[in-house]
Amino acid sequence: VELDLAVKIPVDSLPLQEQEKASKDVQSTRTDSTQTVGHQPRMNASVSPEERVKLSAATKYLNEMYVVSLENEQRRNSEMITLNLEMQDYEVEEEGEVVPKVGSRVACLSDQDGYFRRGEVVAIDETNQRADVFLLDYGTRSVLSWGNIFPLPILCLDSSGCATKKRLLRVPKVLSLWFYAQLMQYLSSDCVYVCKGESEESVLVSELGEHFNETLGEMVEQMSA
Repeated sequence: VELDLAVKIPVDSLPLQEQEKASKDVQSTRTDSTQTVGHQPRMNASVSPEERVKLSAATKYLNEMYVVSLENEQRRNSEMITLNLEMQDYEVEEEGEVVPKVGSRVACLSDQDGYFRRGEVVAIDETNQRADVFLLDYGTRSVLSWGNIFPLPILCLDSSGCATKKRLLRVPKVLSLWFYAQLMQYLSSDCVYVCKGESEESVLVSELGEHFNETLGEMVEQMSA
């Protein structure tokens, strides 16, 4: 049984604070330096020097993308089936509401489709009782109310996330929001890429021969012209 619960969240679905900051960055400059703020989720080990992958999610910057290998895509389906079966027996009335902690792995309930996904808490908003959660198997982030966050079952705790962040060789570091429409076309496709390179920088080439890195670079050049 195959069950793909991927939700390719648009690049502008970042937490509100990051959207506001991104807007200011667009107005002020076309380049920006990476700033590490708050808790950083534990990521899956990098894909091998050459492996077949699919695009999973955009990041704040165009030169970094989350990908999922075809092997991990199968594992993601299995992990999600296991998680949702395990959560059927969870009783909120007996267990009580969870107060999430930064760095903890949790089961996240989606209001959109009613499925659970594995996540890791990145930040807490105690005033509004919400948490910023990184979805380990997709590379996306979501702001959830505490009522949609539950303890992760033991069977789902040990394995690493299925999504891997890859830095793309020779792609300028500019804000992804500038290329929202183009990125959504790629993220919504089911195209398979060969990912070449070590952990530092990678090249993505589709099975049809399209060089994804070059395509992104050309997009930046056309905008700058």
